[in-house]
Amino acid sequence: MGRHARTADAATIDVKPIERPYQLFDFFEETYGDIAPLRRAIVQLRSHGAKTMVIERVSSATELDEENEDLAIATGNKQFESRSFRLSFFDQAFREKSDITHLKDENFIGYLIVKQDFLPANKRCRVYESVIKKNTQLHNFVRGEQKFLCHIAGKPLHVSGYLYCQQNGITNVCVHAALRTIAARFLPDHDLSYREINRLLNIDHVKSTLKDGVFSSDMVSVLQAKGIKYIQSDFENDKDSTAPFEKFIYDHIESGFPVIIYFKPTTTDKCHVISVFGHTFNQDAWVQSADRHYFSISQYVGPAYQKETKYIPSDSWLSMFVGHDDNVGSNLCIPRHYFQTKFTKEPGKEHLVNPVRHIISTLPNEVVLDPESAEAMAARYLAKYLDKPNLSNPWSRRYYKALRLGHVVLRPLLITGGDYEDHLKRLTAWDLRNRILPDVYATIQKLVANHRIWMFEISIPELFSAVKRKIGEILLRADINDHPNPDITQGKRVFLLARFPGRFFRLREDASPKSKSSDLFKEFPSGIEEHSEVYGCEENTK
Repeated sequence: MGRHARTADAATIDVKPIERPYQLFDFFEETYGDIAPLRRAIVQLRSHGAKTMVIERVSSATELDEENEDLAIATGNKQFESRSFRLSFFDQAFREKSDITHLKDENFIGYLIVKQDFLPANKRCRVYESVIKKNTQLHNFVRGEQKFLCHIAGKPLHVSGYLYCQQNGITNVCVHAALRTIAARFLPDHDLSYREINRLLNIDHVKSTLKDGVFSSDMVSVLQAKGIKYIQSDFENDKDSTAPFEKFIYDHIESGFPVIIYFKPTTTDKCHVISVFGHTFNQDAWVQSADRHYFSISQYVGPAYQKETKYIPSDSWLSMFVGHDDNVGSNLCIPRHYFQTKFTKEPGKEHLVNPVRHIISTLPNEVVLDPESAEAMAARYLAKYLDKPNLSNPWSRRYYKALRLGHVVLRPLLITGGDYEDHLKRLTAWDLRNRILPDVYATIQKLVANHRIWMFEISIPELFSAVKRKIGEILLRADINDHPNPDITQGKRVFLLARFPGRFFRLREDASPKSKSSDLFKEFPSGIEEHSEVYGCEENTK
């Protein structure tokens, strides 16, 4: 018997063609009932061109047996029964079980584990877990996906995505579902069971139950116990916070590390939890231009840096978050301002309510410099130290003009030294000819090797939004934090290098607070005099 339902042996196997005009809605409703996450799954499967469904009755799996045992205790039903099915979907049309042996990972769209629990009062059905490929739209950005192994009729196949889970409402709730999604990003074999979560929360379903609710402190205690690094931002008790909650989400999901949003609905006294791990990008967004031209809205970067580091965060073009809501389904788009809704207690007394209570953001364990501090530091370095343009280069002149106006765009990304080297090797100038000079890679490798890095890509609004290209970047070490508000020479172990049109900058080893600005850096040529692609959008994929 295997541990996971996605790899467990099957008692029965049925191959079902589902090309049009076959009605998946009819099949799901007649077989499992009208379940919102199943309806959501149909939308995703059809968008990926699903042509065949393989239905397997899962004979037994440790994680399913554990949940059944716990449900029997919680409900007092010693004869508790359940049935579980693995539904797998493919973009190839076939009718025979033997055809599965010829399928490849690229044909595999995803899977659903559907579990039917026969409770004393009724039969309850839900999506125990699923992984479905992300949306293929060009403006959807999801990073950090994990590869999940499934056995379909004995055939090992992989699908990449973020694990989705739906609560049963008795032995696990929305917190459990979100924690499983988060943990699957970090733990070997994506393994954090409902029983393990309850063990860590001291819930035995007899003396202690879930009726009293699970809180943000419980979530972080589970993450801490599993060695998953997190940053908790409290919007419930910190009434003086000037930062919008979105600010504590974007840097993490842009780098491929998921976030939990803990919020208070207006329809119930209990809070709800969802997980987010991606975003959509609207290149035609009006907001950042309106802020500059009409409303003089300054962006938050931290009170210590506000006056000297005005810039435009790249999340100005973020339209929606991408995430899971266990009540609704997987890979949903959630408008970034949705939680800041108008709520009326009494007629004529309308006021703005932000229902977000906590944001729990995740990071790799070796990261010491938090993204908010890193972003403020990068902006300060640009404004104070890296503000000397090469006036003979038109793109350098355009950058310098944007810098003086506070219109420079900064995009944060947490990467490794190896990621940065690969990125440079794929970069192409706008003229399609010039590339990073081969001679500089030894220097680059020496500076960035074996480090976690906060890379802040530097651009101007029209260039960044329209063609996803940049002027250059500034790199800071993420695995140390020398000084909370550093002079660049005091924090010189944090600063790695910067790149602008035509040249790289590295800090001189003998640089000191008394050095002139012109003496702080050692320059060397880059080979790209123009703008180049932002990370993840390189034209050269090799």
